[in-house]
Amino acid sequence: MFTLPVLVYAHGEGTTFSATTTAEGGEMRVIDVDYSEPSISVGTVGRFNFKLFADDERTKAVPFTDLWVRIEEKRGTTRGAVLFAGPIARADLGGTGFSITFPEAGDYTLNVRYNGSRDGSQDATLAEGEFSLTVLRDPSTPGTYRTLAFWTGFVSALIISLVAAGALLARSKFS
Repeated sequence: MFTLPVLVYAHGEGTTFSATTTAEGGEMRVIDVDYSEPSISVGTVGRFNFKLFADDERTKAVPFTDLWVRIEEKRGTTRGAVLFAGPIARADLGGTGFSITFPEAGDYTLNVRYNGSRDGSQDATLAEGEFSLTVLRDPSTPGTYRTLAFWTGFVSALIISLVAAGALLARSKFS
């Protein structure tokens, strides 16, 4: 399979990850992964929904029986901890997907493989893609905005102290 560059864009309230692939039979496939929130943040429950299309306009859905999904931390050149790995059956009603809460900020990789039937085979891979995810730190946790506020206050106090010390030295020189 061949994967073209990944597009990430927002529509509605959430974020969409998209990739165009060519299946083994030469058919074009558009992988569409929606995330329910505008950004992925630590401690926020979000839902991934998975769709597969045969056209760029996303009007011709490709039927699939199930997915295999893996979410793994990126740790430089080594493989990181696996946050989730497992099959997801196609939903009869509603979207096919799952909800998740990321425990730590950082970079992750989401791998998805769409399974179904092709040419009489029930276990065929219809499409697969890989997406990079960036999980943002929760702004209410220590070490984010509180650190910025601390350093802003510290630098301001330091400047005021230096100005006051300079004024005292100048005053004592002229007395």
